[in-house]
Amino acid sequence: MAFKLLAALVLLALSGCGGAETPACPPPLLGSCSSHTGLYCTEYAGVPPAGSAAIMSSCKGDPGEPDIWSSSGCSHAGAVGACKAMQQGVCAAVWVKIPGDARAEAMSMCAARGGTWVEP
Repeated sequence: MAFKLLAALVLLALSGCGGAETPACPPPLLGSCSSHTGLYCTEYAGVPPAGSAAIMSSCKGDPGEPDIWSSSGCSHAGAVGACKAMQQGVCAAVWVKIPGDARAEAMSMCAARGGTWVEP
C-alpha cells in the first residue's frame, strides 16, 4: 500500500515538472520567442530554411529588456491558451498569460484575426 502511494506521488510530481508540452503548431518546430514581459510567448513551425534567420532575429524586445529565443516550444505554465494562425505555410502560435477573466476577450480577438484558439 505504501509503495503504491509513493509511486502515485512520484508520478504526480513528475507530471507537474516542465515535461514535454505539446506545441500548438505541427512539427517541425523552429523554436519560440518569449516576451521579456512574461505575458506571451510565440512558437513558430513550418518555417522554410531561408526564413529561419529572419524569424529568430525578430525576437528582440525592448532595449535593455530583450526577449528570449529558444529552440524549443513555449512553456504553457500559467497560459490561458494560444492563438494559432497559418500564413503561407508558416504556423505561429501566441501563448498568452493573462488573467483568466480576460480569456474570453483573447479568444474573441483571436477569432476576429482568423486564428484558432488552442487550450494549454
